[in-house]
Amino acid sequence: PIRPGLWQDLDPVQYIVIGHHVQVMGMTGSAKSFGACWNYLGEVITRFDAAVFGADITKGEQTLGALRPALHRFETTKAGVKSMLGDLHGEVKGRTDYLSGRGLTKWKPGCGLLYWIVWLEECPDILDVVDTDRFGSTVKAIRSAGGTIVLSLQRSDYTQMPTIVRGQLAKWCFGVADADDADFGLTDLQAKRGARPELWQNEQPGMSYLDAPTIPDERKAMPMRAYAWGERDEDYIPNMRAYAANYPALPMTSSSTWP
Repeated sequence: PIRPGLWQDLDPVQYIVIGHHVQVMGMTGSAKSFGACWNYLGEVITRFDAAVFGADITKGEQTLGALRPALHRFETTKAGVKSMLGDLHGEVKGRTDYLSGRGLTKWKPGCGLLYWIVWLEECPDILDVVDTDRFGSTVKAIRSAGGTIVLSLQRSDYTQMPTIVRGQLAKWCFGVADADDADFGLTDLQAKRGARPELWQNEQPGMSYLDAPTIPDERKAMPMRAYAWGERDEDYIPNMRAYAANYPALPMTSSSTWP
């Protein structure tokens, strides 16, 4: 399990990320980028059987750039992200054939493939430049090929996120502006149990709710707080750069070298 923060009762969050996709949502200043992205990927890059692919064509280097040494691929341009997602899509069948040939219906530790994490920061801008139908196909297929796609955004309404994609995502919701926004960031279970991220807005950065597979039922509507990466904002990026440098990713120059 990764440990991206602490529950309200101070127990550590233990979250197994394989086998599903995730939506991360929160307003500007809620710390969804540093609280979710850095704590999630900060754990994943330490695993010997994972590969991380990142994209951010909106903020460029600001969020994912500090992790660059640990990322197997990172794109900040429209052409780059289209190429990366196209390449990932093109590798899916080979991976599923590989797993099938070993009698496996899904990825498992030790199967011989690295598990893929694909982090799309400010994903609405990315979805605007890619083939939506093909992306939806990738979302459906990559899970059984050993991959998770994380889509991070501020508001997950139908203008920002295809409905067919949103329905396949676990929900990780940070502070939001109002109750209407909360409807897009929470699962029905969380809403029925009284989760109210609109009370935080961006005044309690790092506070969130997480409803995903492997999260105990009694904690799905319990607040959690993500870890910080320094006592001051100006410490965050130097600290992450130093941390990520300890876990360098192997370069991949062609599809034949992709894990």
